[in-house]
Amino acid sequence: MPTAKPTWTASVTPKPMMVPQEIDGGWTLGGERNDFLFDILLLPDGGTLSAGQVDNTGFTARISPGRGSLIRTDAQGEILWMRDYGENLDAQLYSLIQVEDDRFVALGQIAGSYTRDEMDMFLIQVDGDGNEVWSHTYGGPGMDHARMVRQSSDGGFILGGTRADEYPTGMQYEADVVVIKTDPEGNELWTQTYGNSILSVAWAIEPIPDGGYIFAGYTAKTHDDRDVLVTRIDDLGNVVWSETWDLDPGERDVGYDLILASDGTIVIACIQSLNHGPRQGALIKVDLDGNERWVKRFGEEGVGVEFWDIMEDADGGYVVSGSTVSGHSSTTGVGVRHALILKTDADGEMLWRTIYVQDALEHSSFTSAVVKGVGDYIFVGQATYEGARYADMIWLPWTVSDE
Repeated sequence: MPTAKPTWTASVTPKPMMVPQEIDGGWTLGGERNDFLFDILLLPDGGTLSAGQVDNTGFTARISPGRGSLIRTDAQGEILWMRDYGENLDAQLYSLIQVEDDRFVALGQIAGSYTRDEMDMFLIQVDGDGNEVWSHTYGGPGMDHARMVRQSSDGGFILGGTRADEYPTGMQYEADVVVIKTDPEGNELWTQTYGNSILSVAWAIEPIPDGGYIFAGYTAKTHDDRDVLVTRIDDLGNVVWSETWDLDPGERDVGYDLILASDGTIVIACIQSLNHGPRQGALIKVDLDGNERWVKRFGEEGVGVEFWDIMEDADGGYVVSGSTVSGHSSTTGVGVRHALILKTDADGEMLWRTIYVQDALEHSSFTSAVVKGVGDYIFVGQATYEGARYADMIWLPWTVSDE
């Protein structure tokens, strides 16, 4: 008989040893290992709630070692509380939504066993103080990696991610897109998987106002040749249409985030040539029938560009964030990353861009952001101080006075 999966409870003890360090009007926060922020919400009181992970010792194909984390701030960015989730099981929180007044739902993943030989999606609802209201796990016998949660029109939730039945060998990961629909209490209603290649991955999912959902990610012809994947499904998970974009033939092209824009189109933030490069950020705009409106690429010679997040700005343009990659670190030997902010108009034409360089930081990357107003944003992600081995969380307000 299969071994029963362990139970876990949320830890609600603040971490006094992690003291925020002020930086350019925001802060970094970290302990003795990697600490990351992956998503952020702007709250009605002007504060924020961010999701991430603490005490990560380094990513592997099998697990995400560490504990899931939520951090709430006031409107001035002062930390009100920080809560960890997962106890003795490796966990990570990757995506956040607000579902009602002072109630929030976070999606992440958690080790399915103490032997760390499987990973499950897990969904948790918390109150305004971070206390657990309910939680659920979803998964098969192998690796289930969660990427995004959104609320559906019936008050339930749609979860997007990836499912692999077996642990990957030799880093040759094989998996399918998995989409899970739940009721408002997180009880599973249906699960669908998608993939006709060795590897299909979903990074982002959004509900469509007239019914169904759109997800974006990538699909692989070979492990080194991947195309951007965008698929529309109906309310029961049946495929309506599916399109791919081979931005650079023979290379790894990946869709990482998407938005349903106010003009009724879909805009996908991508990375082109992720394998050998040079990497470029790319935006793809399609209508709800999957017809391409345009593709825009952003890069410069000798500098890799990575797009991890896209938002629609208050003026109808788009704000994309991520990182640039250039040179090599003297500490780790890997490419030096600096956080990137790029603004386009509604047609994808670049209006301005900013590379965040801070003397004390060797690496930085933005993974999510919120819009407070035109030219007024808050970004979160990761930052590594000069000479440090591990990364810290970064929470950074950014104002553009004259676009």
